Amino acid sequence: MHYMTILVTERGGHAAELVQDMALEFDAILAVSGDGLLHEILNGLAKRPDARKALRTPVAPIPTGSGNGFSVSLLGLKVCHITHLHLISINFRD
Repeated sequence: MHYMTILVTERGGHAAELVQDMALEFDAILAVSGDGLLHEILNGLAKRPDARKALRTPVAPIPTGSGNGFSVSLLGLKVCHITHLHLISINFRD
C-alpha cells in the first residue's frame, strides 16, 4: 500500500522541528516550497541523533518560491521552469 503524509509548516523553523522528531518511515521528502523550507529540512535532518541515516533520505524540491536559487543550482534553470509549468497545468485541470 502506498500513502502520503502532508505536513504544513506554521512558522519559521517548524520544518526543521518536524523532520528532527519524525520517524524515518518514508521513502522521500518532497518539499513544495522556496529555498527557505528546503534549508530547514536539510538542517533538521542533520541535527538528528541518526543524522547519517537521515541524510540518506531523498529530498526532492518542487520549487515554488520567488527566486528558487537553491533549486536552480541543483536542477538548472530549464528544469525549474518546466516544473512550474507542470504545476500550473495540474492546477488548471482540477
